[in-house]
Order: sequence, then C-alpha cells, then structure tokens
Amino acid sequence: MGVKILTDSSSDYEQNEIREKDILFVPIMVSFEEEHYYDGVDIDKDTFYDKLLNTDIFPKTAQPAPREFLKHFHEAKEAGDDIIAILLSSGLSGTVQSANIAKQIADYDNIFIIDSVHAVTGVRLLVDTAVKLRDEGLSGKEINKELSYLVTKLRSVVMVDTLEYLHKGGRLTKAQATLGEAVNMKPIISIDSEGKLFMKDKSLGKARAYKKMVKEYQKIDRDINYPAYFPYSNEKENCEELIKKLKSIDENINENDIYNIGPTIGAHLGSGTFGFTVVEK
Repeated sequence: MGVKILTDSSSDYEQNEIREKDILFVPIMVSFEEEHYYDGVDIDKDTFYDKLLNTDIFPKTAQPAPREFLKHFHEAKEAGDDIIAILLSSGLSGTVQSANIAKQIADYDNIFIIDSVHAVTGVRLLVDTAVKLRDEGLSGKEINKELSYLVTKLRSVVMVDTLEYLHKGGRLTKAQATLGEAVNMKPIISIDSEGKLFMKDKSLGKARAYKKMVKEYQKIDRDINYPAYFPYSNEKENCEELIKKLKSIDENINENDIYNIGPTIGAHLGSGTFGFTVVEK
C-alpha cells in the first residue's frame, strides 16, 4: 500500500519532472483545427508557441475523458494504494467532472479528487506539496485534508499581454478587445473562490502593469513556509523583470521558481503573460 499522486497537464510539468517526482499524469488535448496533440506528451511548449504565433488558427482544448483517469484508479484499487488527484479548476475545465465520473465507476473510497480552483503554478504548488507530504509518510486521507485547506489560501495574479486570445476564447467581446488593444490595455487577472477568472485591475502599458502587480503582491500576507511560484507564457523576460522588482521587497523569493505556461492554459492567454502564485497566511 502506498500513496499515488496524479495531476493533469495544466500543472505544466516536464516529462523528466514527472518521473523524478513519481507522479501520474493525465494530459489535456489541444487542437489546431484537425491537428490534435496531448499537452506534454506529443507537443512541447516551444512547438506550441511557435504554432500559436505563426498561424491564424485559434487552438482549442478538450478535457480528458473519464477513461483516462479510470485506468489509474483501477491500478490504485488493485494495489490497495491511496490516490490523490490534483486537477485544473472546475471553473475553467470539466477535468474534475471527468475524474469524478471515473471515481464512481472505480467504486473505490481511497480516491481523493482535489479541485485546485487554480491553474498552472497553483496546481504545481499543490502537487509539490503533496509530493513532500507523501515522502514524509502521510496517508492519502491526511494529504487530502492538508491540501483541501491549502487550496483556500492560494493566491494567483497574472498580467495578460494581449487581448486577442481572451476575445477568441469568448471572455471578451470583439469591441472590448479592439478598444483595449488600441489603448495598450493590460488586464490584471486573478481567480475567484469558484476557480473562475476575473479582471482584478487593468493598466495602460506594461510599465504601469509592473507597478500594479507589485502592489497586488504587497496586499497579500504571504506564508513564507511555501514558495512563491512565477508563471510566464513564452516570454520569460517579462516574468524575470517582475521577480527582480519583487525581490526588493521579499528576500525569500527564489528566482528559479519560474515556470513556462504550457498549451492547456497558454491557448487561452497567448504569449507574454506573467504573474505570481503564493500562499496567504
């Protein structure tokens, strides 16, 4: 008997990290019309952004089918293992729903499904915490209790560099996107308690956006027992500049905790996004 940790591709782990951390992985599909790829399996981040920026096709994502989870759940049941599934926000995807259907079919009590209410670095922070707790010998039930509380303390804020993909994804009207681009508007986005995106603030230009991002960071009474993670999409220098500014007010930041956003979320945000994920006390 043991504890297995499972996540989906919104966590943006590389395959070598998945092996090193000994976690199970369910990919989310991203499609460019008739070209279909499994995020993190047969398309990497560099290839994805190259296609995104050099084609007029808007990529779409599709949640995993219940069978993708069921095979892992059956294996855990046969082995008598606990399994912790840490997944993309149910406010952004039906991935949690698919996992719950698979749990019902598996009919096994020791499957714990955690709605991260987040994406990318929020999911990663939860998974990394789960790996640490597993390695310390905690049971699935104990890890589930710890993570269920931690979910409520996660705080993520990102700046989106282009409005194009929010418009194409139906989150902005064409008029809103056109007007926003005309004045160089940069939305500052967060995630509410239901795991849905909302515009926390907006800025005219990137220079002002950095100042507002720093202010948003300062509003949070950060728990330094957990790392601060920094997501970016394709353009790493944006996030590196933010980290530089934040390190002047928080000496506990590790500039190596910076992670490229993969196709699952990158398809909806486009290139140039950057931000932070922290845990509030």
